Amino acid sequence: DLVSRIVVDDFIKLDATKSTSWNRPHYYRHAQLTNLKNDPKVFKYIPGKLRSLHFRDFGGMQLPKKAFSRCKYIRVLDLSGHSAKGQSAPSSVVLPSSISQLKLIRYLDATGLPIASLPKNFHTLQNMETLILSNSLLETLPDSICRLGKLCYLDLSGSSRLSKLPASLGELSQLFFLNLSGCFILQELPESICELTCLHHLNMSDCCALQKLPDKFGSLPKLSFLNLSSCSKLTKLPDNISLPCLEHLNLLSCHELENLPIDFGHLQKLEFLNLSGCYKVLMLPGSFCQLNHLKYLDLSDCHNLEKLPDCFGDLVELQYLNLTSCPKLRRLLQTV
Repeated sequence: DLVSRIVVDDFIKLDATKSTSWNRPHYYRHAQLTNLKNDPKVFKYIPGKLRSLHFRDFGGMQLPKKAFSRCKYIRVLDLSGHSAKGQSAPSSVVLPSSISQLKLIRYLDATGLPIASLPKNFHTLQNMETLILSNSLLETLPDSICRLGKLCYLDLSGSSRLSKLPASLGELSQLFFLNLSGCFILQELPESICELTCLHHLNMSDCCALQKLPDKFGSLPKLSFLNLSSCSKLTKLPDNISLPCLEHLNLLSCHELENLPIDFGHLQKLEFLNLSGCYKVLMLPGSFCQLNHLKYLDLSDCHNLEKLPDCFGDLVELQYLNLTSCPKLRRLLQTV
């Protein structure tokens, strides 16, 4: 109860249409700003000691350059509620240059904000840990973003215009989570992604233009979740794939994937594998039976799959197996 009371007493809703009547706001640490129209003057009334600021229903209007000049203590900035249902969004929005003054910011959520570029000094936000730019209009990321040394969570999902990632991406040494889902025209990953030794989670589903992964991709030491579903132009996985921590691999609807690497069985911790809709896969490698922890296997709609390895029955941990719509798979081994 005490914690709840402190939180309530520390939070204020600020209606931008009544900014001149805001009173006693200077002691609040967390605020929600609503009904922001086209009046930049409201920003001079924002409490100067805020730790978090959440925007709601500001119609995606262009924020003034000095919007955050009074907010030097901000740790959390949430712009995801930029427009209400039924409101029309602008064609593009530029983040105000004053965002570079938020030296303490750790969390920025700009989900759905039509941002086409980042401010020049964005890389100076050295305390940034979580950056969410999903459904943006970004075409590229500046190389300087790789100077955000504390960044551990980066979400670029739905950025349908993103065609390139920085060559120096591997410099984000603390990156734990990377979401590139729905980056439809992204054709390749920089080689330096193989240097992300802390990366646990990588989602590249619906990266329809992706044709291959870097040669050394298979050596990411901590990767445990990899989603490549609907990467419909991906033809192969890297040889010498080891990924010692990988538990979840989704290759659903990778229509051009022809074979799995000979060393696929080296994925010793793999528990979940979805190969549904991998039309061109003819067979599974002999090493497949070394997947001692595999529990879930979906081979449905593998139209050209002709046989399973002789040792398939060695998968003693397997709990789920889907072989529907595999017309060329003539018989199951008695040992299965």
